[in-house]
Amino acid sequence: MQLRALLLAGMAVLALPAPAAADVNLADVSAPTTVSAHRGRVVWSELTPATGENRLVSRFQGRTQALPVPPSPTPLEADLGPGPRGGTVAVYARCQPGCDVYLFDFAAGRERRVAAAASPGATSSRPRCGATGSPSPAGGGPSSACRNSGWRG
Repeated sequence: MQLRALLLAGMAVLALPAPAAADVNLADVSAPTTVSAHRGRVVWSELTPATGENRLVSRFQGRTQALPVPPSPTPLEADLGPGPRGGTVAVYARCQPGCDVYLFDFAAGRERRVAAAASPGATSSRPRCGATGSPSPAGGGPSSACRNSGWRG
């Protein structure tokens, strides 16, 4: 009888849900924003209400900082992924009023306009990191023009 009670108690303990990991507040923002993450790094666009400008912000290894890129009147919806040489990069469009695609290289600490990602008929304002580490328009696969854009990550 004691064995049966012990088995039932053990089964009851195993049926309990595992404790959840604590949520981490990355930032208090004044407007809705998209968030992208890759290899422990998180980025989002943060609106400064006083100026109406959006800044691209990154959090990595517990440190949050605005990236050294010009602000935008529209949110900078970045997508993180691997760059051509394996390091983490962000691709995003800056629209004012037309959109150009930019790539920020975290290792180099600088951004670069991706001329090959632009096309006269392109309307996408949300580029994505492609499987090859090249920027591509939203919904499309990596473009060979992006892979051969001259960017060296």
